[in-house]
Amino acid sequence: MPLPLPIEIIEHILSFLDGDVKTVTVCSLVCRALLPACRALLWHNITIHDKRDDPEDTHSEELEMLSDVLAFNTDIYPYVHSFTLQYNLSFSKYEAGLIISVGYIVHCCEIFPSLRSLTLGGLVQTPFSSFMSLIDLIPTLEEFHLRDITPIFPRDSWPTDQIPVSYGLPSAQQLTGASSTRRNAGGGMTLQPHLRSFSIINSQSIKACSASELPELVSSLERSKYSSTLQSLELRVGAQCGSSAIGWGPDTSFHSKPHLRVPSFAPQLSHFGIVFNHYVRSDGYIDAPNTREYMQYIFSDLAQCSVLRSLCLQTSCSTAWGWADHDGLHRPPQREKPKLPPIFLNELSRFLGAPGSPSLPALEQLSLVFLVPLAWLWDSGSAFSRLADVCLETDESGRRRYPRLAHLGVHAMLAEHAQFVQVRDDIVLPMLASFVEGGMTVEVTVI
Repeated sequence: MPLPLPIEIIEHILSFLDGDVKTVTVCSLVCRALLPACRALLWHNITIHDKRDDPEDTHSEELEMLSDVLAFNTDIYPYVHSFTLQYNLSFSKYEAGLIISVGYIVHCCEIFPSLRSLTLGGLVQTPFSSFMSLIDLIPTLEEFHLRDITPIFPRDSWPTDQIPVSYGLPSAQQLTGASSTRRNAGGGMTLQPHLRSFSIINSQSIKACSASELPELVSSLERSKYSSTLQSLELRVGAQCGSSAIGWGPDTSFHSKPHLRVPSFAPQLSHFGIVFNHYVRSDGYIDAPNTREYMQYIFSDLAQCSVLRSLCLQTSCSTAWGWADHDGLHRPPQREKPKLPPIFLNELSRFLGAPGSPSLPALEQLSLVFLVPLAWLWDSGSAFSRLADVCLETDESGRRRYPRLAHLGVHAMLAEHAQFVQVRDDIVLPMLASFVEGGMTVEVTVI
């Protein structure tokens, strides 16, 4: 049946159905000419949540269902541009789960010749720099994201020589021409690195890394071929209490410990994210030893980022007895209403309001992530007001100091028995009223 309209117009119409799997599936059966466009909508993004509790269990219903579909429909491989694999693995039995995860990931890297984005969550692996070897396996990759990775013991590299499981997927060598697909994906030319975005984000403060993990990763990125292509970098993982400049002990200078720094290629970034840490003393008082010095150290380097459009700053709380957890059970014992010190917001205001030209002239979006209960912000009204004054400051002609800055995001945890709407409306939003009155969009969410 001839198409009544040019295929380009029909494809544009179909694009409005993105996410509606049932309707797109029906459209794919209308005629063969619509099949490529429908396949692109159905398979451009694959997300798998592996719900196994025991990593020694090699039976995964989610992965086996995907494998069955892929094994009998090899034509859809080129349509897969984004792949997300979220594991739920036991902390105490990580070895088997790690090997299975690596085996499946490496295998998918081989069979998806157009893979552009890869997101891995729930894996147990360290060091973070070892993930660079995985990136090298996918020359088409533009985005690589790690979520809630649990570091255990140092490893030199991915154990790719111990891959026992492929879940029935045909190997790349078994597919006609598949072994050369990647090599020839660029028209017979060797593909140049195209990694644009790289992030490591742990939403739980208890999943902290060792002192040298992130500094070593930054050094690896600087030495890699991706240092010239990265445009977005986010390193929001806390360090173990007292072990680094991201998690100092009360009397530790960050210069005496391995510390996370802004990479040398930061001036080319359009987005950057980093974490700072506060220390909760054994007497229950939240302190910030050396945090001011470290924040000034980071901000002095960020001042070189003239094209930075988005900035995400995370602050976490480590305690003398562990990390503050989501449910607030580790809150300081001698204070009924714990609160963050204003140093985090005050130093940010001082940086953005420094005399002279704007520190980040292209800034459009500012995200503040508080890895503490949302209610801990109850005494931050004055600090938020100072930040609003800086962000909305105007000169004599009425021109704003940061004319592009239009969005502020505030994200935090929710303590046990707390009601999000009540805490947001009664505590947080009133402190952000100045931003709203100044015309900025304000978003408050819980992690």
